[in-house]
Amino acid sequence: MMYTTKDNKQIKLGFLVGVSDLGKPIFKSRSYKNVNSEFATLDNVQAFGDALAVLSELPLDRVILATESEVIRM
Repeated sequence: MMYTTKDNKQIKLGFLVGVSDLGKPIFKSRSYKNVNSEFATLDNVQAFGDALAVLSELPLDRVILATESEVIRM
């Protein structure tokens, strides 16, 4: 039987830095680890990203909520 450990969540914010010579976007990212799963609703995560984007000089391109779980065989 398989089980998972407690989910580890992190929020990743992607900021657009510019465009390469080939026309591809260049991003800079910031990660915030150990996000409390209880409060990490999609609305709260987006609001967090929007609030931090106001403090940045770079435009916010994406907000990512990443969940990591370890699968354990019992």
